Amino acid sequence: LRPSKSDVNAEKTADAVTAPAPDGRTTARGLSRQQTFLFAITCAMAVANVYFAQPLLESMGASLSVSPDTIGVVVTATQAGYAVGLLFIVPLGDLLNRKRLILTQMLLSAVSLCAVGLAQSWGMLLGAMVLVGLMAVVVQVVVAYVATLASPEQRGEA
Repeated sequence: LRPSKSDVNAEKTADAVTAPAPDGRTTARGLSRQQTFLFAITCAMAVANVYFAQPLLESMGASLSVSPDTIGVVVTATQAGYAVGLLFIVPLGDLLNRKRLILTQMLLSAVSLCAVGLAQSWGMLLGAMVLVGLMAVVVQVVVAYVATLASPEQRGEA
């Protein structure tokens, strides 16, 4: 049996996080507390992007002249983007370099959030919110990446 592409990628990543010990054996370095904290903050901020619009719906509706009955679609658009991301972006983590995928998602997330802040029309706001939801799935890619970086003893905690 040939190993799958994700198995090969995991082996490459595992090789990248090992270092020779003073006695010549190879040991896993794992993640430092700072790295774990950084990944945790990254996940928290990405998840927050899905929900940050909810307390602002009334003011967004007023500034864009959208009725209170309609403005709730903003949340639906974000959730729809998130669902599409789960279906189409998260699986890319098994095919592409996860580090590059995460960095790309974070950059596109920042661009999407800027577009939300600059939205002057209802359509632009909805489109930007779909993109925010789409990029928020970076959480799932980060979790998989952390699992490959962590030493076996750290995986449950990380």
